[in-house]
Amino acid sequence: MHTDTTDFTPSSLRAAVLSLVLLLIPLYGPSMSEGIQNGIRLCATTVIPAVFPFMILSSMMLGYGVFDGMPLFSRPFERIFRVNKNGLCAYLCGVFCGFPLGAKCTAEALKGEMLSRDEAERLVIFSANPSPAFLICGVGGLLGSVKKGVFLYLITLLCGALIGMALGRGKRITQRKKAHTALHFSLTEAVENAGLHTLYICSYLLLFSALIGVLGTLITSPLLLSFFLPFLEIGSASAFLASGKIAEPLAFALCAFAASFGGLCVHLQCAHVLRGTGVSIKKFFLLKVLQGLIAMAVALFFGFLL
Repeated sequence: MHTDTTDFTPSSLRAAVLSLVLLLIPLYGPSMSEGIQNGIRLCATTVIPAVFPFMILSSMMLGYGVFDGMPLFSRPFERIFRVNKNGLCAYLCGVFCGFPLGAKCTAEALKGEMLSRDEAERLVIFSANPSPAFLICGVGGLLGSVKKGVFLYLITLLCGALIGMALGRGKRITQRKKAHTALHFSLTEAVENAGLHTLYICSYLLLFSALIGVLGTLITSPLLLSFFLPFLEIGSASAFLASGKIAEPLAFALCAFAASFGGLCVHLQCAHVLRGTGVSIKKFFLLKVLQGLIAMAVALFFGFLL
């Protein structure tokens, strides 16, 4: 006797979850709409001005080999991180320009065979940082102290550098002769790529803004939200942590975690620009979590002193 049974397959589970989400959208439409509006304002006032021009500039710097004749900077970089000097541009873009410029430059250098894959996998960890303007002026302003923003920025860079130095122990620098690509550099192509990447970044940000808008309705515990939001998106997490709903030292420490980890929104952006390079996104995620936890511990200590 044959009994007809229905298998509970992953595809059926996805269908059930997506159907549930589709049914819940009308219920949480206002919260989602408010989140998206906040995301649009963030894109217009912060993300696009900070990302678009610097993406074009980073492509020009990499294409013209700006740092080829600057051993004053490139030699210490190689000795400290055990990464070929061709990675210096990516590191500086990550330090001064913010997410996801460091990852984008790393991907371009790897695709141009200027770095080995091992170097790129290590470089992308400590070159993925928030911009100083965002942390010092934006987050520092929300926390009511520019000094706190400066400390957050320095803690983020320090913890990233420590991870980079630890990963570089025992590694050999690859000797890759970089070909000057000035004759092949195309401003039109650079502008088009920058526009597309900026659009992708804003799309991820809007997705997470909508999700955070709904979560703000579903989760009523400020403490739970304070620990959950830093895993999602750094901007919304910083704004919530600065609202005074939890103790200041803990809020400062969680801001440090969010800044060093970056949030899943940033991780998806970095995964997009690293697509096709062979760089391990899983390794990137795990090491950024470690960096975030170290930054949180350091910030928790300094938080009682500020």
